[in-house]
Amino acid sequence: MRRGSLTILLVALVVTAPTVGWLTTGSEAASSQGQRLCRGVPAAMVGTVGRDRLVGTPGRDVIAALSGYDMVSGRGGNDLICGGEGADHLDGGPGDDELRGRGNGVTRGEPITHDGDWLTGGRGDDLLFGGGEQGKDFADCRTVPAAVTADLGLLRVSGPGIGADRVDGDVEVVIGSTYGDRLRGSARRDELWGAAGDDRIAGLSGRDRLYGDLHVGATRHGNDRLRGGAGRDIIDGSLGRDRLWGGAAGDNITGGLGSDRVGSGRGADYVLADVYCCVPREGGDDVIITGPGDDGVDSYWGDDVVRTGPGNDRVDDYGGRDTMRLGAGRDELTATFKSGADISGGPGRDDALVDAVRRGGLTWDLGSGQVTAPVKARLGGFEIVSATDYADRITGTSADEQFYVFAGNDRVRARGGDDYIATYNGSDFLNGGNGTDRGHAGTDADTCTKVERTGGCEHVR
Repeated sequence: MRRGSLTILLVALVVTAPTVGWLTTGSEAASSQGQRLCRGVPAAMVGTVGRDRLVGTPGRDVIAALSGYDMVSGRGGNDLICGGEGADHLDGGPGDDELRGRGNGVTRGEPITHDGDWLTGGRGDDLLFGGGEQGKDFADCRTVPAAVTADLGLLRVSGPGIGADRVDGDVEVVIGSTYGDRLRGSARRDELWGAAGDDRIAGLSGRDRLYGDLHVGATRHGNDRLRGGAGRDIIDGSLGRDRLWGGAAGDNITGGLGSDRVGSGRGADYVLADVYCCVPREGGDDVIITGPGDDGVDSYWGDDVVRTGPGNDRVDDYGGRDTMRLGAGRDELTATFKSGADISGGPGRDDALVDAVRRGGLTWDLGSGQVTAPVKARLGGFEIVSATDYADRITGTSADEQFYVFAGNDRVRARGGDDYIATYNGSDFLNGGNGTDRGHAGTDADTCTKVERTGGCEHVR
């Protein structure tokens, strides 16, 4: 049995001949199946209607697995292997093999849930055929001892470890080797997994799923380059220092852990940096650039660079000495940052919710864009401001602005413009400055001055 093959439960053992091969049956003996054909050729080894494990000989074998979730290994020789109804794993082994699946079941387990066949050609020039539209079929290259090149548009999978294999259009998923692979999709809906190694993956058109590394918990990973294409894609760099590009249709892009570079392209995109399943607070320094459209960006730990294009974007900043430039449009920022951060709202009426940057109130001058406490940073270009749950000190500009302050004894000086100031808990001081201002005070004893229309202020000056 080849390394990398899967072990399943063995129920009974039938040895047909010492030099032929062997099978483990799931329910019905192979001898009772009668004459079975695989691509019109009589099968020398026939499975059952249950779950079987069939292993061929070092020479040429013709194997018909029939129905059930079967494991078939051809070993050596130029084999012809036919699956059946059920999610089968067909492994040709060395030689020029032809593998044909007909998957229509569900196999669950690490790292992928699938409902079709797994096809592994092995060494030699093989033919890999999926099972039509009944399930999602996989070409699995994880045990190949060198890098592979796969092109589902040209229906080719090749490499020094496997030869030049041909796949039909029913193979929708390719899993690369543990080396630096080149995986390319088609105009259909494809799924490309890089496994380990420094991979280059392109989805082309269609709603594709692209993954740089195979799954969380892997001990090896690579620095991958993933490019989505024209469809609405899911792009996941996983681990490593990856470069990710979306397309024009609006993509879901996850940088994963590591220092990544992300370009989302046109369309309404969602970008997530520095998070992968269950590993918190470990991130790299990412570069995220989005194009036109209403995008969503989640920037987690690390000192990230974010630049959004035109559109009404939503950016969540979860900590770091980040540099952010938001494009034209009505943008929304939720920020938790460290000293040294430099964030600009850009053209348009932008909204900033400053979360607890550190225990203590916020001192912020919107005119200069300077934050001086509890950290030192630059935060400018925002017209709608929501502060922290501590005692904040906020100074506005001559523009029309909105201020929302929460718990703590806050002080807001709006300066010019027709402003709106809302307070909640705490004994707050509101100064509207020039212009016609409106105020809404909270439940405690608040003081309002130069606020023309007030509600709830106990002290009006």
